[in-house]
Amino acid sequence: MKTLLIALSLSLCLCARAQVAIYKYTETGTVTGDFQTYRVLYTGYVILDLNTGGLSGIQTFPNSKQYSDYDFSTLLLAQVRSRTGQYSLFHDAYSGTNSAGNPIVIFSWFKGLNSNVDVGDVTLWKIPRTLQMSERWVYWTQDQAEEQFEEDTGILAIDTRDSIISNHAGDDAIAAADRIKAYLQSRGYTQAPSP
Repeated sequence: MKTLLIALSLSLCLCARAQVAIYKYTETGTVTGDFQTYRVLYTGYVILDLNTGGLSGIQTFPNSKQYSDYDFSTLLLAQVRSRTGQYSLFHDAYSGTNSAGNPIVIFSWFKGLNSNVDVGDVTLWKIPRTLQMSERWVYWTQDQAEEQFEEDTGILAIDTRDSIISNHAGDDAIAAADRIKAYLQSRGYTQAPSP
């Protein structure tokens, strides 16, 4: 009976279709404006919905032990071919206002070479193991006294362990984000207040 249960649970795992790929990211940048120049560091998680190609994310603030949702929904997915392989490219040019109602312009692109990646499915997925990221921001300070320019670069690397755990649990992008938040909370992080 025990062998039958093990075989049944293995077949259920093998039938499950992967839904997410989770990446960890680190991004550094330089902000210029308001009569100063300073460096910034961003870390967190990006969740690729394998069914839709959509991105969502969680940004972490290690110094304050806080996290917040990071909206990547405006990024578009493109597949670009070259002589050396096929690339996934997420890109966006956004112009609007931030949460404080101040004008903001953002240019973002994430690019990575597709390869066979194990995310806990019966077959390997053709997605990037790593993506180079680059962002350019123009925005006003909170009091709208000074325009600022920010240039960021970084890398996203596949988090195989968390991807496999989420996919074996049947998580969609929302459930995968909730799982990451629960992990962060277990490490003493709290949700950052909305700006």
